[in-house]
Amino acid sequence: MAVQDKDEPSATIRQKIFDPVMFGRYCLIDRISKGGMSDIYLARMSGDKGFQKPVVIKKLLPKYSSKSNYVKRFVNEAKTLARLNHSNVVQIYDMGVIDGEYYIALEYIEGRNVAHVISKAAKAGRLPSLEFVLHVVLELARGLAYAHRKRGESGESLMLAHQDINSFNVMVSYEAEVKIIDF
Repeated sequence: MAVQDKDEPSATIRQKIFDPVMFGRYCLIDRISKGGMSDIYLARMSGDKGFQKPVVIKKLLPKYSSKSNYVKRFVNEAKTLARLNHSNVVQIYDMGVIDGEYYIALEYIEGRNVAHVISKAAKAGRLPSLEFVLHVVLELARGLAYAHRKRGESGESLMLAHQDINSFNVMVSYEAEVKIIDF
């Protein structure tokens, strides 16, 4: 594991898998995970006068970039997230195509997914506390209820349902914020 420098943001404290790579205005720092349709990267968004912010970049795998049904699903995910503004739903910052690669820029949540928390507890021979479980379930329910009742500009129901809620798609920040990811 990398050692933290006092001046280095904690978002960059990870064991490096590859050297940082520029991707438009984003610097991809590390690959966090590889999914069925996309790769997920820890990145740094840069702006004028030294502005920087940690973000997550979700890139559609190149083998799917030419398949319209996969591109449509990816773009729909971005459009869905753009309509949602709730403390229990990961926020989207940007979506686009850079050098033929579709991407979504998302809020970086400094924490762990619930699967990791459960795994760590199991390895230590204990269960997560009842307080922790109830907190996660309540916050998760708030986020899902918000998405489910979300209405469009004309008042019509968007009929949103997260189709893959599992412990890998629920993040808990080190400040105990619960966020649903991967819509």
